Amino acid sequence: SSKSTDERRGTGEIFAADSPASADRTKGALLVEPDYPDPALRFGDEGTVRLLAHIDSSGWICGIAVAVSSGATSLDTAALRAATKWKLLPATRGGVPTESLQPLGVTFRLTGW
Repeated sequence: SSKSTDERRGTGEIFAADSPASADRTKGALLVEPDYPDPALRFGDEGTVRLLAHIDSSGWICGIAVAVSSGATSLDTAALRAATKWKLLPATRGGVPTESLQPLGVTFRLTGW
């Protein structure tokens, strides 16, 4: 028997991609978990969205783009939408906070199926 969409759940796990420095900037960061989109729940979509974030010197994401799609537009859009609310530890140069480009990702997994 199949479960109704109301019983299906999903999680969006945020991670720093590609380098130890990336992981350091996500420690103590403000990361809002993305909502799992209804269409993705309905169709059973899962996947990982790789993002490239432009982070300003205060740590806020001021630009974001999909570097590698999850294969589901609704998941990509949910990751982008959540990322606009994220704040990370900014990169530093000579001890001074500076702008940077940062690879990040969100893995969407279904639960409760």
